[in-house]
Amino acid sequence: MKTKISVTLSEALLLEVDKLAIAPYTRSAIIEEAVQQYLANKARRERDERELNILNAHADEFNAEMADILSYQVQDEPQ
Repeated sequence: MKTKISVTLSEALLLEVDKLAIAPYTRSAIIEEAVQQYLANKARRERDERELNILNAHADEFNAEMADILSYQVQDEPQ
């Protein structure tokens, strides 16, 4: 279901939207897509930040595990 709202935009921004509003795209469709993209990007940034915080919280543990794994590698001798 769609709901009609009123939004105030600067004239410059409205001119840019109007440049894109060529059939079958309407102002409403362009603005709706822009809001959808904004919300998707915002959700992605928040997810990335949560994941980075998890990685940072366990960084010392990951680094210690990697150092242990690397200690088992055999070094090739130059010929």
